[in-house]
Amino acid sequence: MNALPLNSINKTASDLAKETRLVKPEILSQVHAVADSLQIPFGRVLVMHGHLGEGDLTSLLLAASLIIRGELTFIDGCTLLKEATSECLPFEDVLGRFNVTRGKLSQLLLKSQIVSEKLLVPLIKEAETSGLTLGETLIEYQIITVDELKAAIETLTLVRGKCISEEVAALALRSMHSWKCTLTEALTHFDVPLTLVTPRLGELLLTAGVLSEKQVLIAAEMGVESDTPIGEVLFRLGLLPPLVLKAALRLQSMLLSGRLSFPQAQELLKQAVEHKLPVEQVLQELGELKRQVLELLKQARVVNGTNLTHTLAIYESLTDEASRAMMLARYVDMPTLRLAIRCVVLMRRNTITRQQAEHVFQHCRKSRISVSEALRELTCVLPVLDDAKLAARLKVARTA
Repeated sequence: MNALPLNSINKTASDLAKETRLVKPEILSQVHAVADSLQIPFGRVLVMHGHLGEGDLTSLLLAASLIIRGELTFIDGCTLLKEATSECLPFEDVLGRFNVTRGKLSQLLLKSQIVSEKLLVPLIKEAETSGLTLGETLIEYQIITVDELKAAIETLTLVRGKCISEEVAALALRSMHSWKCTLTEALTHFDVPLTLVTPRLGELLLTAGVLSEKQVLIAAEMGVESDTPIGEVLFRLGLLPPLVLKAALRLQSMLLSGRLSFPQAQELLKQAVEHKLPVEQVLQELGELKRQVLELLKQARVVNGTNLTHTLAIYESLTDEASRAMMLARYVDMPTLRLAIRCVVLMRRNTITRQQAEHVFQHCRKSRISVSEALRELTCVLPVLDDAKLAARLKVARTA
């Protein structure tokens, strides 16, 4: 190995001593003046005048040489030097603790000062031995909370997407920990422009009841550490069958494009999983449901063809959401739409016929009662009542 220039070592060692407050700045200036006049290394002068012990000088020079070789950053060198001198340990011992496998999560936690180096190193080793993730281990030992782990993973995701820098991520996480606030609130203090938060695939799978919070967190942590999409991680772990993963990815894509709201995507995923159907088939069923709801509204003369044409001309982007467009145009209110959906669902379950669904719908609107109450009023023999008799009964009910 080539010898390092003495001037470079002296300068770096001096910077380290100053930054770590190992030697006061004014003393350093005097020491350098004496060293220059005697033409000896300034480290010797520090020891000769009792400012440093031999062990501390050895640690200082070793840290400086590692920084010059590029094997250690200046910041890490300062951290390790402080630790070695404060604990009266050889620099090599502290360096050995430092040279464990460091993932992105551990680096972020160290930078944010939520966990100390001394505490984190043995936990990293334990996680490697136990087969758990570092996040699981930290939660098990109650070093961080579940919310803090979620926030750390979210900031790492934002860093990966180049939405924020590593420095901002560390500061935001530190602020969240200190102020006991949410990550979003913490980020606002650093002038981070936050657009509408994009729902994550893991969040969709969690809220739809497909995966547990623990499973999502483990997969998300493994994903950010390896720069692997969470869907791929879940598939590799055997937590998601191909059909469910494909459905979730398709729905996430529709969320991003604005074709679905999060509650809609959540419900569709539940249906796809429960009935073991491709999401395309579930969407087809949903489309048929919407068509029948709109048809019922037209048959009941709540809306007509002119209303529909006028509405869809205004809300062109909602052509596959005709009922929503009608609400925006104020032709239909939410209670009426919910009533229509309930009647169509009963019809699709073969509880009532198409004509009976229309009668129940009209009766509920005029009498301002619920569908269940209408069914009770229209008698428990409703499923076997023919449409003519039902119409006559409704007429009696309206005039009563």
